[in-house]
Amino acid sequence: MHALNRTGAFTSARAKYARRCRSGKALDEFLYSAGEVCPLPLTGELATVLFPEAVFRRAERAKHAAQK
Repeated sequence: MHALNRTGAFTSARAKYARRCRSGKALDEFLYSAGEVCPLPLTGELATVLFPEAVFRRAERAKHAAQK
C-alpha cells in the first residue's frame, strides 16, 4: 500500500519504516552522547534545548582554541 505524502510523492510503508528506524537510531546516539553528537535527521536546535551544557562546552572549547 502506498500513501501520498506532503510533497505529493508516493511512499511505501517500508520507506516510512526505514525513516523511523533512522530517526530512532539518531535519537539513541544523540541521547547516549548527551548532546555532543547530533546526527541527521535531528536538528542542532534540539541539542540547545535538551543539553545546553553541551553547547556551552563546545563554545568554550572553540573560544579557547581561537585564543591559542
